Amino acid sequence: MLVVMIGLPGTGKSTIAGEIAKTLNAAIVNKDNVRRAVFEPSVLDYSAAQDDLCMEMIYSAVGYIVTQWPEKVVIIDGRTYSRRQHVQRLLEVAESLAITPYCIECVCDEEVARKRLGHLPGISSHPAANRNFELYRTLRAEMEPLEIPRLSIDTGVLSLSEAVSQSIEYLKS
Repeated sequence: MLVVMIGLPGTGKSTIAGEIAKTLNAAIVNKDNVRRAVFEPSVLDYSAAQDDLCMEMIYSAVGYIVTQWPEKVVIIDGRTYSRRQHVQRLLEVAESLAITPYCIECVCDEEVARKRLGHLPGISSHPAANRNFELYRTLRAEMEPLEIPRLSIDTGVLSLSEAVSQSIEYLKS
């Protein structure tokens, strides 16, 4: 099974992914961790090209995991999937692996995202140094309609346990 986390920064994708992984003993492939492992700080640029390269590495890793451990649930926690081209690439990869992606979209009110992203620079434990409210607003302004089947959960309204429970129910249905 391939689970794909979708949503803007600060909407809870990584938190939900982590809890799903614990529940289902899943493998998470995270773009920020891949980027940090591959690019030393002097060459980190958070560019679209670097994002795309990291995602291709993730897709290769997913292909390897599902081939070697076909019973393993794999979670992609990487990109917002707010652009048609990103969704199209995901669907191409899933088709090439003969698997259906189960997409979980995390959403929340802008004020909730602002609070979650309102940390002081240099103090965040998040691996992406560019993750802030300005990035959220920029990505939100550039969003294209998402036209794929998915579960949408409001992480600003639901408790963590409720959000995870709904996600697990969706994945088991």
